Amino acid sequence: MASPPIGIGMIQQWLRRMEPEYLLRHLKESGVDFVEIYLAKEKWEDREKWLRIAKEAGLFFTFHGPYDNRYDITLFEDSADNEVKKAFIEVMELASKLLSEFGYRSRVNLHGASDLTTGNRAFLHRITVDFVRWLAREREVRKWPLDFVVELLPHNGEKLKAGDTTEELVKLGEELGDEISGFCWDFGHYRSNEYQCYDSLLAAEFLTKVRHVHIHDFRSIVDDIDHCPLKYGEVPYRKYLSMLDEKDLFMVLELNYRNSESCGDPAEGLTSSIRELKNARADIFTGDTEKISPERQ
Repeated sequence: MASPPIGIGMIQQWLRRMEPEYLLRHLKESGVDFVEIYLAKEKWEDREKWLRIAKEAGLFFTFHGPYDNRYDITLFEDSADNEVKKAFIEVMELASKLLSEFGYRSRVNLHGASDLTTGNRAFLHRITVDFVRWLAREREVRKWPLDFVVELLPHNGEKLKAGDTTEELVKLGEELGDEISGFCWDFGHYRSNEYQCYDSLLAAEFLTKVRHVHIHDFRSIVDDIDHCPLKYGEVPYRKYLSMLDEKDLFMVLELNYRNSESCGDPAEGLTSSIRELKNARADIFTGDTEKISPERQ
């Protein structure tokens, strides 16, 4: 397997619309190494079935952590009867049981807390730290074969979010230490924030902690038509990748099926985007392309 491995995120959208065995075999034959699936108890039977098929096709898997409804961490409290705690323990146990059966260790990409009403960024930061710290403790006690990364989120002027700037992720990382493996740099989210003149800082303290990247393009950044195939040039993913070390780095292509439909044939958009990522990986991580340092942006 080439390094860094290439995965397909939002995979449940594609599996619901295409024949799973064919799709997952096709991904493997196209050079994909893993899939990233949304982790929730709801419809777990379908998710587990798909992951078993993925394993049979030669793919491993990672998880995108849940973040809404019963998994809303703004409602987290470290008390025995807290419903958020119960929900996360339940779903992490499901994932860990399957991983242990397969002899895998995997990672979960987590979102920080967000809220339409609190108006208190310090609270969202603190509840995120408290939640991830608790989750890391549970991992050790329960022997979950999981590592955690925290994702850079898109800025929303009407909704406060912990982790919608690289600077805040660095602060989270400093507080959490080795309780997380690092950060998920979502290239599309970062480009959206940059377009909004909200976040353009790419300090070494952030870049050296990136272990996971989400890669997608905009059909229209003005209209926020996001998670599209890699053919519009709105997200300079090659530039971003060239700032990173390949060690323990996972590359995840995140395409929204519906948005891909509006961009042409969705299967062709998926296949061509995989090809683009493979070419970028070969050029940047195994070729002679010079890395772009933060000072040379």
